[in-house]
Order: sequence, then structure tokens, then C-alpha cells
Amino acid sequence: MSPTIIRGGATVTRLVQAARMAYDLHFIEHALDRESRMERGVALFKRKQVDEALAYLEAALDLEAGTPGRTARLHYYIAECHFGKRDYELAMYHYNTSIEMNPNDFQVYFDRGYLHQKQNRTMASIDDFTACIALNGAFPSAYHNRGIAYKQVGNIDMAIEDLRKAVAMSSSHVRTKKSLLDLLLPQALRDLRLGRYQEALSRLDECARLDPVPAQVFSERAAVYSRLGRYRDAVDDYTLALDLRPRSTDLLKGRADAHQRLGNIRAAMRDYMAILDVRPASNTASRGLSTCLLQAEVGHPY
Repeated sequence: MSPTIIRGGATVTRLVQAARMAYDLHFIEHALDRESRMERGVALFKRKQVDEALAYLEAALDLEAGTPGRTARLHYYIAECHFGKRDYELAMYHYNTSIEMNPNDFQVYFDRGYLHQKQNRTMASIDDFTACIALNGAFPSAYHNRGIAYKQVGNIDMAIEDLRKAVAMSSSHVRTKKSLLDLLLPQALRDLRLGRYQEALSRLDECARLDPVPAQVFSERAAVYSRLGRYRDAVDDYTLALDLRPRSTDLLKGRADAHQRLGNIRAAMRDYMAILDVRPASNTASRGLSTCLLQAEVGHPY
């Protein structure tokens, strides 16, 4: 018979009690070791010491006996390390495992989507970015990347919609604004070629809000204003474009023409003279100056 202690009618064997205490101590030490290795691994990863981080994280995974959520995070960070080492097959394995264990982490879907995108699996990347957005609809990078993916498969309308959402959430994100501008500007130019001036103007107005704005946006909008007879607005936009490209003879010619139509003869002459400073043999500028002199003599606008 095993030795026993008897207190108040409750009988517990000393061996069972000792075994439980030993197990509890072992579990506590095991958990602390696992915790410290994971924390150390994550800290090293954030400092971009990928190889050292991976060693700690894999050691923590070997000891892991915790919740699925914690284990899923370990797999996620291990995937990130492999991604940093360009070992994409292992990275994908650990992303997949992380999502299987915890399907509610938007960041894992985003990073796996980025890996799909990097490997030209565009539709798979769209699926992952969509899952990410379903879990966190306020994540501008997911809209940006999904917009780029939609562009890659030729769905320009969806691409524009996603990039607009990304810009609305993070207006300081220059790369997103440029991506949106690169889609809107060709559509504006197409509208302009087809004579759809109001549609072109609407798109160019949106482009002009996506700073930093290239000179082409202002010059194209100035051309639309001129076609609509809005010469004062045209002068303003040509001036904005010239601030960015001060020696552009095409811009100077456009502004000079708008000035002439407004009757601003001296301003038009200054622009034609500026063209001659850049291109002394310009017949266009010489004819423009002659026209301005004639206007000044007869006293009426062009």
C-alpha cells in the first residue's frame, strides 16, 4: 500500500501529489522557455536579423503546446523569416499553416496575398486581399495591392475603385496616388480624343488632387479648358504646368494663345518672346508676335 496522509477525511497519495507538483513545475518552465524564445525571435525579426530570429522561432515551435492562436503566430513569423530569405515555398507552407490554425488574422492573408502577387498568381492574390479586407476594411495597403492585381488582370474599373478607397484612407501614400493617376490619366486622354470634354475634365480634376501632380495633368486640363472656351482657367493651368516645366515651348504657346483670346496682348507677347529665347528660329513664335502686334494696333482681341 502506498504511503498516505490523512487530513479531515481526505486521502491523497504522496506519490500522486509529488508527481503533480513536478508536472506543474515542468510545465511552467517549459512555458516560460517557449515564451522567451518566441519573444526573442520576434524581436530579432523586427531588427531584420532573420537567420537568428528563425532559429529562436523554430525552437519555440518545437516546444509549443499552447493555444492554436499562439502557434499560428509562430508559423506566421517563421513564414515572414523564410520570405525574407526568399525561400518562398517554405514561407507559403507556414502562411498556410498559420491560416489553418487561425483563419481570422487579416495580416497573414495580406502577406500571403503579397507572396502570391510576387509569384504572378494574381487571382490567388486577389482572393487573399479580399479575405484581408473582409477582416479589416480599414487597411489601405490591402486595397492598394488588390487594385494593382485587378489592373494586372485588366479589370481597370475595379482597380480604380480600390485605389480610390486606398487614397481616401491614406492620402499621404504617394505610391497609391501615382498608381491611381496612372490609370485615370489615359482614360482622360481617351475622353479628350473622343470629344468628351466634360468627362475628360472630371477625370483630370481628380488627377489634379493626387499630388505630386505631373505637368501633363495641368497641360491636358488647360487644353480642355481652351476647347470649352474657359481661357482664364486655361491660363491658370498652363502656368501651373510651366512652374514644373519652365522651358516647355508647347506650354508657352498654349498659354500665349489663351492670353490672346482673352485680349491679354502684352502677356501673350511675353510668352512668345520666351519661346524665342528657347528656340530663336521658331516660326510659330514669330507669327504669334506678329499677330499680337496687329491686335495691339487694331485694338481688339484675337
